[in-house]
Amino acid sequence: SNDADISHGPTRMHLLLAMLQFLSGLSYIGTAFIPAGGIISCFLWGFARGVAASWPEFLLGLALISVSRRLSRESAGSSDDVDGKSYKDIASVFQSQAATSRNLGSLFGSLLTFGVFVWKLHRDHENGSTEEETENEPLGVGIVSVLLFATASLSILGGIIAMLYPVDQPKNGTINPRGDDV
Repeated sequence: SNDADISHGPTRMHLLLAMLQFLSGLSYIGTAFIPAGGIISCFLWGFARGVAASWPEFLLGLALISVSRRLSRESAGSSDDVDGKSYKDIASVFQSQAATSRNLGSLFGSLLTFGVFVWKLHRDHENGSTEEETENEPLGVGIVSVLLFATASLSILGGIIAMLYPVDQPKNGTINPRGDDV
């Protein structure tokens, strides 16, 4: 048995994904502590967030290509639901599932943000503020900090999940979404 085939395929990807999630969380925490006038700090933390967001997308694309190629090669003699499907068909299904997941995440984040603004509007109305008084009032530092820390905690939780629950790793070191050894 070649240990390199088992321990350096998906395991490296899970470690990298976890580190990127932790970097994302730290970048949100760092953003919460940017001092007034900290323009350079803002750009640096924004760059770190961009790196932490773009590399997982790249890794996902590589995983989709790898799994699609493997499943299309296997489909010739298989009785699974991928039977007879081409690489393009399988890759299209995986890509659409990934896009749907991203879109659902974006929708959830937008609904949560909308909820925060509705809560702020309701709170201001309860305090007797008029619409004209609150129309141009920015969010308070407290609300922004809570949102940043909540986002950071979700990223850090994602990193922990990536470490604790890796994708099934078959004997040949490739990602296997079906759970059987290839």
